Amino acid sequence: MSRSNEDGINWFHSGLSREDAEKLLTKEPYEDGTFLIRECNSAEGDFVLTLIHKVK
Repeated sequence: MSRSNEDGINWFHSGLSREDAEKLLTKEPYEDGTFLIRECNSAEGDFVLTLIHKVK
């Protein structure tokens, strides 16, 4: 499952690993502040925020 904002950008990703989240956010030239939220693989019911910060 993924959810998107009003611009159609997916920000919630169910079942995405940490490695896949990093790959997803580094394959495009995204700007600072780009993020996604995923379910935590090691703690059921928890969520993880992956954020791009200080891209140069």
